[in-house]
Order: sequence, then structure tokens, then C-alpha cells
Amino acid sequence: MTRVLSAVLAAAPLLFSLEAAAVTVAEWDIANANAGVSSSVGVAVEDPHVTAAPLLAHGNLAPAFFVQSTFVYRNWTSAPVPDPAKYYEFTITPDLGYSVDYESLLLAVASGSGGPNVNPTGVFQIRASLDGFTTPGAVVVTQTFPKNAQWQPFAIDLSSLGTTSSPVTFRFTMYQVGDGAYSGLGVNPIQGPNGRNLTVTGTVIEGQAPAGCVPSATTLCIDDQPGDRRFEARVTFETTQGSMPSGPGRAISLASLGIPSGGVFWFTNSTNPEMLLKVLNGCAFNNHYWVFYAAGTNFALLTEVVDTVTGASWVRTNADRTQAPPFGDILAFPCAGQPVVANAAPGGELEAWNDGPRALARLDLDPREACTPNPATLCVDDQPGDRRFEATVFFSTTQGNQPTGFGTAIPLSSVGVPSGGIFWFTNPENPEMLLKVLNGCAFNGHYWVFYAAGTNFALEVEVTDTVTGSTWLSLNPDRRQAPPIGDIVAFPCGAP
Repeated sequence: MTRVLSAVLAAAPLLFSLEAAAVTVAEWDIANANAGVSSSVGVAVEDPHVTAAPLLAHGNLAPAFFVQSTFVYRNWTSAPVPDPAKYYEFTITPDLGYSVDYESLLLAVASGSGGPNVNPTGVFQIRASLDGFTTPGAVVVTQTFPKNAQWQPFAIDLSSLGTTSSPVTFRFTMYQVGDGAYSGLGVNPIQGPNGRNLTVTGTVIEGQAPAGCVPSATTLCIDDQPGDRRFEARVTFETTQGSMPSGPGRAISLASLGIPSGGVFWFTNSTNPEMLLKVLNGCAFNNHYWVFYAAGTNFALLTEVVDTVTGASWVRTNADRTQAPPFGDILAFPCAGQPVVANAAPGGELEAWNDGPRALARLDLDPREACTPNPATLCVDDQPGDRRFEATVFFSTTQGNQPTGFGTAIPLSSVGVPSGGIFWFTNPENPEMLLKVLNGCAFNGHYWVFYAAGTNFALEVEVTDTVTGSTWLSLNPDRRQAPPIGDIVAFPCGAP
């Protein structure tokens, strides 16, 4: 099972006896490399508190240019996907008692136009792993570049790796370049003619890595007890649909909105939230922590949640071009006194999504004033501040002694997402539904409505376009896991 990068962080307090600004963590001497002589590149510079391994070429790659300052090979694949057997690899290991907070990877790539592949662009991909690629690792970047035989510098963001005291192994692979193309690494022009091509920068910290989750742009930290940041969540996405990007999802914490138990991830657009994820304390019910997520996407997903106290990791995947079903696992992590089994086999998953009957309807009424927010009403913008769309959710159930009524709306505009919001039903710290309205007028002349819910309550979801008066309705029956809904013809863009 692929494991998204996440440090299993020690419980000891952070000892800041030394913390420096970002520095060169390691640098490889491509200025003196020659792939025709050796399949490795030596380390030129390394921080005093880390050990860097040589850069090695793997697979049946054949040397290309027999000249200095290049590390280029033939036999990269012509296919539009990488060949996992052909790659360059290097590892960075912090000394005992030190951690690395990764910042960037500087490199320059080039590819000739040889080989059967006539595509004018090639692709390189970088993955990283905490287990030496016992599992496939996590994608750090997938980057397209012109095949023009010119060195092109790139600065790759490594912030998704966070801070870790574990060794990190990187693999660089090229594809869609053609078997006969001369492709690989060279001296980085931004470092000058005598510069060395491959450079990793970051901050080397003396002492143990911080206890608990370390929040970052791609890491969502979720509390068990207030402020403990016990659970660490990351999502990696990719798809073969169109020229979409791939990589780590961007995390939006909901703690500032009074919800420390969960958060939201977006993938391709910061105004388009894609996944609602939460971890709930079910210790009083079945002696386990529960993990739920609901996503409004059909991308390939790898979702990982780590309990930083025990080191246990919960991982689930979704296949590309498959609508991600809502997920609930009430045996995700054991509470105190229960054995810890990392990556335990599923066993507490709730009833899987099934595409049973549901009602979708649109009623054409009269235009009304712009949406007025209140505890039960979510107002969603089309243009900034116009509050064009009005959304409510009515819930009920025959399960136990549960309340009935309208969900409480929490807009996400204060965290930079004006196109949607969330609803909670029975507990303000337990978000149940992510809802958004997107402007698809340029694509098919309609506004689109999506929602994803982590509940099996009966639901009546109503969204109104206040400009036209049209109201969109969707129903979910009681005791049925609510499937994700995506309606790309919910409202016409023209006048009624």
C-alpha cells in the first residue's frame, strides 16, 4: 500500500538548541559528472548533520552523452506513464538527534527529440519515500517540459514532506521522452556555469521532531484533546482526465471556525473544496477513533491519517475515474489499552456507497432578494459578495434518540473558499456535509451543485438561485449512506 509521506513524530518535546534558516541540505556534483563513465554522481556538499547518498541510475538506462556536466541516459519510456523500473535515486538521512524541515529541490532537465515519440514535450516525476520504496512512495511533483535539448531549471516545492528525522529517499524518473531521446539532468544554469545541478534546501533542526502533527500547506492536523494535534492527514491525487495536475491536496483547517475535529482539502483550485475529512473520538462507544471522509471528485486518491501518539497509519485509496464514495471507519485507530496495528485491515467500515434511487428536481419560482445568512442558511457567491445561491439541509432519522431539524451552516469564505461551505447536524464539532456551487457557464451554460456527506440520515438538500428563483432539490432516504452528488446542469446560466 502506497504511503503518503508523514513523519511518525516522537512524543518528546522539541529541543531548539539549534535552528537555522534554510540552507543547502545536500548537493550533488553534476558539474563533474559523466554518465558515460559512471552510473552515479557523488555528493559535493552536505550539511554537517545529515548524510547524503550518491545519485544513482537504475534500470536498463543506457548512457547518452559522453561529456562532463551531464547525467543523461537513453531508454526512458515513450509511454504517457512512468516506468517504475527506470529512475535516478538518492537518500538524505539526518544524524541521530536531528531533523530536516524540507524546503525545495533545485534541478535542471533536458531532453533531445530522438526516439519514436514525436510529442514535443516530456514529463519528469519525483517521488519520495520514508521506507526506502518498500511501498511506491508519494508523488512530490509531476512536471511537463519542452523537449528542445535546452537545460531548463526547476525549483520544486518540498514543503509537503514537512519536518522529519527519518531518512527520505527520492526517485526521479522521465517519461514520454522516447527510447532514443537523450534525457536527464545537467548543470543548473541559475547557479552559473560552475554550479552543481541537484540541490536540496531546507532547515536542519537539532533535537527531536515536534510532538504531534506539524501543520503545513498539505498537512491537516486534527485534535483529540484541545490543541494536541494528535492526528495528521494528507491526501494525494492524480488523474488521466485531461491535462490536470497531480500531487498533494492542499489542506484547510476548520479549527478557526470552531471545528477542531476535521478539515477540507482542495486539489486543483483553491476556491473549489473537494474533500471533507474528520476524526472523531469514539472511545466511549467502541474504544476506537473513527475516520470519516466525503469527497466530490472522481480522481485517484490516496488518503492517509496517522495517529502521531502510536504511529499507526490508516490508508485508503480511490481509483481514477471512479466517483469517490463516502467513507466511514469506526475501527480506524484503537484507544488506550487496545493493541496498535499500523495499516490494519479494514473491519469497521460503514455500509459502502450504492447508487440507489434518489430524487433530483428543479422548481422554477420567482426571483428573490440575495441570500441572507442565518444559522440554517448557507450563502454562496457567484461573483464576490453577491450571495446569489441559498442552501439549506433538513435532516432526520429513526436511529436512536437523534434530533431532527435544519443543519447548521458554516461558510468557508473566511478561509478563502467563497464557493461553498459545510453543515453540521447534531454536534458543532462534527461536520457532516460539504456543499459547493460552481460556475460552469463557460463549459456547458450551467451552474453546478456538488455535495458530499458523511452520514446515513434522511436529508432534504435545497439550493436556490435567488436571481432566477429556481430551486434545486435532492433527497436521501434514512439509514442509507448518502452518496456524493454532482449535478452539472443544476441551474441554467441565462435569464429565466
